[in-house]
Amino acid sequence: MQQARELLGKVAADDQGSDALKVEESSAGLLGRIGVRHREHELGRDRNEATTQLRRLLIPIARSAPAATIPEADEPRKVAADLQARATALDRQIQAAKAGRALAIKRLAVGMRLSKRWASILCTRLRSFKRWALR
Repeated sequence: MQQARELLGKVAADDQGSDALKVEESSAGLLGRIGVRHREHELGRDRNEATTQLRRLLIPIARSAPAATIPEADEPRKVAADLQARATALDRQIQAAKAGRALAIKRLAVGMRLSKRWASILCTRLRSFKRWALR
């Protein structure tokens, strides 16, 4: 935990240093700006390293924390998880139906020696006719 606090302090210090460099850059000459840019890159690299190390430390801590639950929220969470599972299953069915439709159009086009476009138009017309006939 102490290591995480130190890294968090380092990230905050790097952010403050970066802000200070931006103010300094506006008043610096050409060579000063080059130096400021170099220092900004160093601070950015240090910040990225510290952030990566901080993530490595915090992920196990977060995973080891007990799951906070509210009894009143358990039922809606279960319902939401069930709905999500149903939505995923329906998405799979839709994808399978689309793949089946594409295959049927391809087979129809090959069998009737039609282009894919004409086969698709034919399928659409047949579907419209079927709806009309079933009224």
